[in-house]
Amino acid sequence: MVSMTFAMIKPEAVAFPHVAMAIFRQIFSGGLEVVGAKRIQLSANDAKQLYGIHRDKFFYERLIRHVTSGPVIVMQLRSKNDDAIECWRRLMGPSKLLKSLKESERTSLRAQFAISDTRNLVHGADSTQRAVVEMRLFAPYPPLHLNNILAHSVQ
Repeated sequence: MVSMTFAMIKPEAVAFPHVAMAIFRQIFSGGLEVVGAKRIQLSANDAKQLYGIHRDKFFYERLIRHVTSGPVIVMQLRSKNDDAIECWRRLMGPSKLLKSLKESERTSLRAQFAISDTRNLVHGADSTQRAVVEMRLFAPYPPLHLNNILAHSVQ
């Protein structure tokens, strides 16, 4: 059975092509396939739809400002062998930076590259229902062409 999920690379990673490439390498080596991806600038409305479940939390406005501060890469990921959502969440690591630095999590993307709990590099759906909603927000997803996506990352 093929399993799919939504993933996003946040502005702090898109701004540095070597970090974005490290994320893609971990996606590929972690058993996931990028079905489609595109580099976009999120509007405040896009960000609020994506993160609406956090509307009442203290960090909400800071998160919205952050993810709209520069380009992001939105993707559909697929796994043929595992649950794509679980696989991507395992690769990302905990969203809280200190939790990601625990011994068992040190190989996660966030442990390696996150700057803070908000600037934590990547986003991923946490359930099948959210994956469907989040994938629809940014559809369609053209085939992945890393050169095109990363070419504009150099500032």
